Amino acid sequence: MLYSGAKGTMTPNNRNVRGHEMLYRDGQAIHVGDVVRIDLRHQGTVVGCIEDGVYLQPHTEEQWTHLRQGVLIDTSFGGLVHYPDETALESAQVELLRRQS
Repeated sequence: MLYSGAKGTMTPNNRNVRGHEMLYRDGQAIHVGDVVRIDLRHQGTVVGCIEDGVYLQPHTEEQWTHLRQGVLIDTSFGGLVHYPDETALESAQVELLRRQS
């Protein structure tokens, strides 16, 4: 289930309407629910977009706004990881595998 915080909402096609989107290396916007590959061998799911205030439950905006920016990815190698910016995503070779429909 999707949580929609005060700073952001999701449209029916899972697009953020705020415009603070972080981008994958290929230019696609990152969305909550995306399944990603990390460092060519791990997987994860995007569970929060901090600037947009959009999270998958049980995560909430109140838990993570102190981070101010970035995305949260629940990873197969280390649990929840905060990627503060696109440089961190690129360094970890985070790429979209599939989008939540």
